[in-house]
Amino acid sequence: NDQDYYAYKHKLKKFNFRERSAIIRKRKELQVIGKLMGDYRAVDLDKKPERAAKLRIKILDKILKLK
Repeated sequence: NDQDYYAYKHKLKKFNFRERSAIIRKRKELQVIGKLMGDYRAVDLDKKPERAAKLRIKILDKILKLK
């Protein structure tokens, strides 16, 4: 997706509306996953194991929905 997004942003390749929408949607979904992973890394696993488990489940659910 990074290659397609780069090509789209720099107008290296022409994409139709459906392709552009899919590229942008997937990029946003990946950004959300990245933010959740950052939140997960910041959680102290010893002090807040429940929070870590919830974040882990959210991350895995979002990854599964990408397919």
